[in-house]
Order: sequence, then structure tokens, then C-alpha cells
Amino acid sequence: MAKKILKNKQQNEKVKLAVIELLESQERFKQIKDDYEKKREELQLKIRNFMFVNGVETFNFLAQSGDRFSKDNKQLKVTNVKQRKVDWDIPKLEERFDKELLNQFVKKEYQVNDWENLVKYLKSCGVNPKKFLSFITVSKTVDAKKLDELGELGEIEMKDLKGCYTISENVGYIKITELEE
Repeated sequence: MAKKILKNKQQNEKVKLAVIELLESQERFKQIKDDYEKKREELQLKIRNFMFVNGVETFNFLAQSGDRFSKDNKQLKVTNVKQRKVDWDIPKLEERFDKELLNQFVKKEYQVNDWENLVKYLKSCGVNPKKFLSFITVSKTVDAKKLDELGELGEIEMKDLKGCYTISENVGYIKITELEE
């Protein structure tokens, strides 16, 4: 695209100032955001350490200080929210459950790694299944919703799943809620 020379000098100067102002605002915002993130992590660590030492996951207190609460006291609830993730051991599930039941809650996704060579191979026909599968990557995932449904129907029990998963917990975050009087 060819550069177009703008002829209105007054408009040119206004847009240049607007560009500079936007850039400076973006830089200030980024700095404030970085400072906030650093302070947030620091304060959450202090709160988490307090909760760990005292063996609590949640606590309430009356906030009476700070700019916001010195005049209008509020009851606050502080909760350490930990996010948990279930990591499934699909080979163990495959050992434990028959294929028909397993296919109800384990989803498979097939991905072709080398399409051009796959096409050439299929054209030559006389397809060897093992050779064909070498072009495919299969990823398996557990459909937790379907697994829950099968549990509610009584087709799968928790004892059947024992040893087929691990639960990992990340650091999480601190949630602060103002309570109604």
C-alpha cells in the first residue's frame, strides 16, 4: 500500500499527540499492572502462610482500618481457594474396564501426522493396518461428565476407579468476600 501524505498539518499534529498519549498510557498501564501482580503475589503468600501455620482454609474478621474500612467497618471472609485437577491413567482404565464401557467415557482423537505420504500409501492400496496406524496419533481423554453419569447409573463405582487417577493441587488464590451485616 502506498504511503499517503496528509496535507492538513493541524490534524497531523493532533493525531501524533494522540499516538504519543496512547503509547504513554499503555506503558503506564503495563507498569501499574506489573506492580499490582507483584504486590498481589507477595500479599497472597503472607495470607497463605498465616492460614497454613494456623491450620485454617477460611477465616472471618471485622475490617476496621485502611482507606476503605476506617469509617465504614465491614465483615470480611478470606478463603484459600485451591484448584484441583484429576489426572487419569488411561492404560490402567483400559485394563480395568471392558472396551464397550470404556468407549462411553474415554474419548479418542485421531490425528494424521503425514497426510501426503498417507494418501500415496492408500493409493497404492492393499492397505496394511499396522502401516496405516503408523501415520496416526491417538490421544485419549476421559469425559468426566459421562463418567459421572455412569457412576450415577451404578455402572461404575468409585472403588473401580481406585488407582486409575491422581489428584494434583495448584497454589490457587486468595478470595476475599464482604459479608452482609
